[in-house]
Amino acid sequence: MILTSFFSCNKIDKNRKQIPIDNNIVVNKYNQNRVIGIWKIHGEENSTFQIKKDSIYYTDGGQTCKYEIVNDSFYIYYDGWVDRSKYEITGNKLFFNSELVKDTFERFD
Repeated sequence: MILTSFFSCNKIDKNRKQIPIDNNIVVNKYNQNRVIGIWKIHGEENSTFQIKKDSIYYTDGGQTCKYEIVNDSFYIYYDGWVDRSKYEITGNKLFFNSELVKDTFERFD
């Protein structure tokens, strides 16, 4: 079952401009639950980050940031800027595609 919610807000891009968001944007709670967990880069022994219900924790830097999943995009709210990537989950792999980089992470067991 896919649970969704609707909300209205504004986003801030890297240039700190307001990006208006459509009132009918779907936040897919099913996919949010699928990303919750500990993730690592393929071949690495240690985790890279842990995604929790309301935040993402970077294990190496000890930094915690808020995040949001909207449609097929994953927004991470860093101090002073927002990173937006298209994301996809296939099995135990999490893919992030941004304008600058494509990352693949594996679920950390």
